[in-house]
Amino acid sequence: MYEMKVRNYLKVFSENFKPTFRQNIIVGDNSLQRLIDFSLIAHGIHERPFLFKLSCETVGGKYQDYIFCATALEIFHWSTLIIDDILDDSPSRCGVLSVNSNYGSKMAILVGEMLENLAYKSFDKCIAENRLNELQIKTVYEVFNNIKFQLYLGQFLDLTYENNLDVEENKYYDLIEKTTGSLIEGCTKLGAIFGEGSEIEIDCLAKYGVAIGKAMQIRDDIIDIIGDSDVIGKIIGGDIIQRKMRLPLIKTLERCNEKEKKYISKIISNGIHKSNELEKTIKIIVNSGAIEYSKEMITKYTNEATGFLRSLKNSESKDNLVSFAELINSSW
Repeated sequence: MYEMKVRNYLKVFSENFKPTFRQNIIVGDNSLQRLIDFSLIAHGIHERPFLFKLSCETVGGKYQDYIFCATALEIFHWSTLIIDDILDDSPSRCGVLSVNSNYGSKMAILVGEMLENLAYKSFDKCIAENRLNELQIKTVYEVFNNIKFQLYLGQFLDLTYENNLDVEENKYYDLIEKTTGSLIEGCTKLGAIFGEGSEIEIDCLAKYGVAIGKAMQIRDDIIDIIGDSDVIGKIIGGDIIQRKMRLPLIKTLERCNEKEKKYISKIISNGIHKSNELEKTIKIIVNSGAIEYSKEMITKYTNEATGFLRSLKNSESKDNLVSFAELINSSW
């Protein structure tokens, strides 16, 4: 019941957030604007600004005063997805052609860079409207710049781990903490900072963000293998085709027999060339119990996330953060 409530709340929030988001991605050049607008066709529900809002309100802040900060985080998030599509040579995102596929990597880089610039402009609006002092401004940009550093470091590691059968589980968790985890942490931490939370409250919400970010990435890794392509808008097994070392694959290599391990090693080394090869690989992953193990890790991290909230004052926003974690735990 609570999961459905927060799902509906997120949907309503997303619809209300879109106008502000759209207003902050206007560049004034019609040709470039068409590319930016195209890049956002596949834009999904706004989970990250939603978590910023809940974190701000959980510590007693007024989210609406800092909506431009939430907007900046969402614009930056989308800029990283465009760069990610370039790095992975992804043909589509959420059922829509990727920018690099439709316009080429050079144009995609320009769109990604422009969106990052627009994210900074949105931060500047938030700072100006709320007349933040120098220390507050320094803190905000330190958090945001750390998000960028960790995220791009994570993307670097992701590239180096491709086609690497020796990637261990702990390295995978470090990777997703730097990518998905760092951005979600930034949203919850900045929400708490702008809400003027105490050091303890800010720390608890930041840790909540890291744990939720890990759970969200593992969820996506599972969906990539056993999801519905019509629902997620991309082909199933995309990470396997790109030879990404994700948790289900890492765990499968630990659990499968030698014959299966040799087969997967061959697939990861040489790539997928026939549809039946992908089907067989997915069957091995499912039969190994790696999907169930990955689901258990989602539960572990969502429980860890809600545990960080226990010391915070009870409120509707705190309850929604708990419900959001439960929603992630049931998304697969």
